[in-house]
Amino acid sequence: MSSKKTTFISACFGMLVFGIVLTILGTILPILLEKFNLSTLNAGSLISIMNAGILVGTLIFGPTVDRFGYKFILILSILLIAIGLFAISTALTITLLKIALFTTGLGGGIINGGTNSLTSDISETDKTAKLSLLGIFFGIGAFGIPLLFSSLLRFLEPDTIIKITSIITLMPLFLFIFTWFPSSKQTDKDKLFQNLKKLRNPLLIFLSILLFFESGIEISTGNWASTFLYKVIKVEKSQGIFSLSLFWLGMMSGRLLLSKILTVARESTLFIIYMLIALISSIAFISSSNYFLSSTLIFFMGFGYSSTYPIVLSTIGNNFREISATAFSLALSIALVGGITIPYLIGLVTKTFNFRVAFVLIPLSIVIIIAIFSTVQRKTKQQT
Repeated sequence: MSSKKTTFISACFGMLVFGIVLTILGTILPILLEKFNLSTLNAGSLISIMNAGILVGTLIFGPTVDRFGYKFILILSILLIAIGLFAISTALTITLLKIALFTTGLGGGIINGGTNSLTSDISETDKTAKLSLLGIFFGIGAFGIPLLFSSLLRFLEPDTIIKITSIITLMPLFLFIFTWFPSSKQTDKDKLFQNLKKLRNPLLIFLSILLFFESGIEISTGNWASTFLYKVIKVEKSQGIFSLSLFWLGMMSGRLLLSKILTVARESTLFIIYMLIALISSIAFISSSNYFLSSTLIFFMGFGYSSTYPIVLSTIGNNFREISATAFSLALSIALVGGITIPYLIGLVTKTFNFRVAFVLIPLSIVIIIAIFSTVQRKTKQQT
């Protein structure tokens, strides 16, 4: 097996761990509320603290990687995640719990950006396909954690399951220690600062804004779809949770298909097709009153969203090779802000109006994504 294949496998296991990080809090939140006797307001603060950790990790990984390389920062991220999760299971006070959540999020932000950037750097002609495959491993981690907890809660205490999860997240550690990684790109500090001026490039800014809306609709659907079904269509809570699993399944299916058909279709064409599937599905979902139809539409929403990150990150990697990690850091940080902002707006609109009105923000965001992508494509063709 070539060194690049081993490196890609390492990145995939790292992304699987990020899937665990991003879904662990949602899975254990009811347990934490009961354990610490917290209100829903306190629960919101816990989510914010973990998101803050992810944001800080996303911001610092890029310049660190471009200056010093991947190995140290990726090893550190795994240790932060494992230590953070173990600390969550042993925390006796709310202060210690918040520190543990921030630490877990910090490691998660680093490993998300680091594995995406690493995959881009080691891929030549198949960058988008490899990023699509990488995203599938995120889905495996995200899908697996609720399954693990629902299976083991009948036999083990929640804190014990969290400890087991912390051990699982150590999986990539030995791979990271013994795997080859690309060396740092910017050993000269002066040259690094000169290249950082490229971050003002309109292409990077437009693509980052696109990811702001993409992350917003992904996290909004992931957080609010099951509640929509429960409140609006009046399904059982278990049915809503099952429908949410279809969302992740749709995203994994879309990325697997994308990795296979990129050889016979243009990326720009596939992007528009996928987004139109998401747009039509989201509009139909808002007006649907049938559980089976709504669940099917959730699947196709996930399917439609699935092409955006691989194609956009591939474009960033191709156009900013000398500072790819820092460019990824900026784009993913802006994306994370969108992932916080748009779900919050949906909650706000829901309180003022209702869920159907609030969910209009999703197709509206998709239209903005298509408009930004079309603008970028047109400008790129003109420059060429």
